[in-house]
Amino acid sequence: MQTDTRDFITESDMPNADIEERKKYQKDLRTRWIEDGRCSMCGVGEAIPNRRVCSDCKERYKKRHRDLKLRVIKGYGNKCACCGETNFEFLSVDHIKERGADERRRLGRGAGSTATVYRMLIRLGFPDSHQCLCYNCNMSLGFYGYRPHRPENTREVYRVLSPQVI
Repeated sequence: MQTDTRDFITESDMPNADIEERKKYQKDLRTRWIEDGRCSMCGVGEAIPNRRVCSDCKERYKKRHRDLKLRVIKGYGNKCACCGETNFEFLSVDHIKERGADERRRLGRGAGSTATVYRMLIRLGFPDSHQCLCYNCNMSLGFYGYRPHRPENTREVYRVLSPQVI
């Protein structure tokens, strides 16, 4: 059983008015927890070596991420739009109108995680700008510009060549 060593927050400690002050306070608090070897999420558990979170938080956020993915996959029909694959572990979200990297750049810092994109898709009601594809169809479309089951549907392929290749 872990002892609760969390820093308790009182009304006078936590800035109420200014959002920037609140963010700074939270960042400083998490920095103290990390320096003490505690979990950066809860401040209670001991952080896993070479990680910033405890095992309880790691499992909790892993489950939360899986639940988000399940909701998104269900929102896009529970199967690959190309080949019909229904195995959850093989399914992913494809950006129809833009590349994922372009979307992350457009949304800015903080939108880089998959969970952030999943929450956005749920909030927007599963827009037509995304679709559910299995990993094979998604990678084929990204690397080769077409899907093997529907070669008539093509997409421009963006290649970034290293100086050695040119």
